[in-house]
Amino acid sequence: MLKLINTVLPAACFALFGLAAFAQAQTLEIADPELRKITQVFPDAASPTGAVIAYNPSKCRQIGMACKFLQIHEHGRIELGYQPAKAGALGQDLEVLEREADKIAAINASPQVVFAGWQFFRTGYAGLSHESYRQPQLRAKRICEFAQQVGNWIGPVPCE
Repeated sequence: MLKLINTVLPAACFALFGLAAFAQAQTLEIADPELRKITQVFPDAASPTGAVIAYNPSKCRQIGMACKFLQIHEHGRIELGYQPAKAGALGQDLEVLEREADKIAAINASPQVVFAGWQFFRTGYAGLSHESYRQPQLRAKRICEFAQQVGNWIGPVPCE
């Protein structure tokens, strides 16, 4: 079952990173070795944000820093108002939500984590939903472009 590992980013980060850090400071991340996905948001009535982020520690070890990018992406989804219990009601808004969560991660993650996330998608991984992520290479390019806009990019220029 899910095991509590830690909370992310202490409250001091709120002053540095605004709402993204606040959402991260308020949302628990828990390890779930049985989780089929790498990361996933679940409803949690006890959480200040109404959600908890589960991650598969084995899969995270396999993909390294790209896992942190995915976790920050999930925090972005929560910050944007994503509620897992109502996910089916989002419809076309899911694509916009995913794009904006990628933007939050590309802006708030360290350049090394952004680069790892970019590399992860460049290899062709697109999660379980090609419909919301579209082509993984296009997602990688989008992540690169978001990071470049704020000077948070250490990869090749122009974005591939």
